[in-house]
Amino acid sequence: MAKFIKDFWSSLFDPKFVPTALRVALIVGTILLLINHGHALLTGQMTRERWISALLTYLRSDR
Repeated sequence: MAKFIKDFWSSLFDPKFVPTALRVALIVGTILLLINHGHALLTGQMTRERWISALLTYLRSDR
């Protein structure tokens, strides 16, 4: 189990996974943005708080 955890953490910082991880985070973040804020985006009701929440969606999706 300890080897699995060590390998897991080392793979998180492996440069060969970074491009794929960023693409996945962008796709997942966009899907979550549309789910959570799609109606407000389409109706022009994006408040400052919603934009902050939308930006945090991208930060949370890459972890």
